[in-house]
Amino acid sequence: MSAICGKLQIEYCASCGFGQRFINVKREVTSAHKKVTVVGNPSAPRRGAFEVTFVDRDANETLLFSKFKCNRFPQKGEIVGLLEHFVEHGEVPEVDANKCIVC
Repeated sequence: MSAICGKLQIEYCASCGFGQRFINVKREVTSAHKKVTVVGNPSAPRRGAFEVTFVDRDANETLLFSKFKCNRFPQKGEIVGLLEHFVEHGEVPEVDANKCIVC
């Protein structure tokens, strides 16, 4: 797989204590993909949010993970797997609310 370039925007509820989860995902992604920038809360976050969106070079946005939809947080390595799957296949796999399907 060639280098992935782009930006991950992670909307997370800081007042809910989700900051460490943001830091962990940022660390995983930037460790695996040096050319991906990870930005937290590009706008005011919604309460209970942990939403991960990939923004490509053309400013196209794709939702990779939604805590609102899954009712859970991403598992270790899951965001990296979703990002790689999206870049390789051009689609986001269905995320199972009960388990990680791409790890």
